[in-house]
Formats: sequence, C-alpha cells, structure tokens
Amino acid sequence: MPTAARLKPFKFATSCVLCSQADVEALHEMVDNGRQITVETFLKHCDLKDTDFTAKSLREDWHVRFFKSRFSGKPCYYVDHSAIEHIFTKGA
Repeated sequence: MPTAARLKPFKFATSCVLCSQADVEALHEMVDNGRQITVETFLKHCDLKDTDFTAKSLREDWHVRFFKSRFSGKPCYYVDHSAIEHIFTKGA
C-alpha cells in the first residue's frame, strides 16, 4: 500500500507574498497559465502539512479556488485564497 507521502507528493513551497522579486515573472506566468481544478483534485495531490489549511476548511470556503499550473518551470498546484496564491510543488 502506498504511503501518504507518495499519494500526496506536492508540498507547500511558498506564497505570492513570500516570493522574491526574482520570482515575480514566474508567479505571473503561473497565474496566466493556471487551469482551474476541483478541491478534490487539489486534495488528492497536495499535502496540507506545514500549512494553516485543513481539508474541511478548503471544502467549505467558497472564496477559495484551486489551480494546476507551472511555477519556475516545475509542475505545481496552487490555492487562491483571498487573492493570495499558496503554491505547492513536488517535493518542496
């Protein structure tokens, strides 16, 4: 049976408010190319450890949207929560 870490390989990497000036272009590209996904797809791939999010809160908050994209050339998922992008990358 696969471990939880193998089931959810995308870990929290950063958020737009924590990005350096050098990451601004990558952030814009990520948002411009993001494809909206369901909360269930996001939760299937992303580990919420080390975040303030819970699966329950994400399912119940209608202000939150979920996306799949690329950040700095790497596949990523991100949560748009109150106009802040929280970015999850593989093995972050």
